[in-house]
Amino acid sequence: MSKFENLAGQRFGKLLIIERVEDGKRYTTRWSCVCDCGNIHISGANHLKSGDIYQCKECGIKQKSIHGMCGNRIYNIYCGMTDRCYHKNSKDFPRYGGRGINICDEWRRGQPLVFKEWAYDNGYTDKLSIDRIDNDKGYSPDNCKWSTMKEQQNNKRNNVALITYKDETKTLTDWAELNNISYGTLRYRLNSGWDIERAFTEKVGRQGNIK
Repeated sequence: MSKFENLAGQRFGKLLIIERVEDGKRYTTRWSCVCDCGNIHISGANHLKSGDIYQCKECGIKQKSIHGMCGNRIYNIYCGMTDRCYHKNSKDFPRYGGRGINICDEWRRGQPLVFKEWAYDNGYTDKLSIDRIDNDKGYSPDNCKWSTMKEQQNNKRNNVALITYKDETKTLTDWAELNNISYGTLRYRLNSGWDIERAFTEKVGRQGNIK
């Protein structure tokens, strides 16, 4: 049995925990919380700690009705960040929330409208994607920018290391483009133990590597 954790007095998003109440099904520990709007909300500890619940139901309904962003690309980007950081069923969770990557309180509590305002103030266009400057830090105004796909590739954790070849130092993405080889093929070759000269110069076969 896991050790009981007293959450009374702690804040999760808009919810301030007041006291513990009767446990739910499957012995889930539940807490009574007061929302910033004044409503009382009952929630399980696991939902509060995971970030799935951060406001009362009334605020959630109101937020959905007023932001008018459903179907908007910025809204989809915001939802994608939330999934990666807080939803354990997301395929990307291990690389984000699973290693401590989260969304700052300003965007998390302000919801998509605050994020939308930041996006347009910082160069957003439909051709760019959200990019973290430091991949070991979370999503926040001081650690995010809008980047092209090439810039995104250059900023990937597995692409940060620079490769020197013939006295020139570049990222893996830049070398792939320069040598007219796909990024995936070049990465596969190097990870398979090929020396740099062979990886960069051998012709690509039908399967994308060698024949």
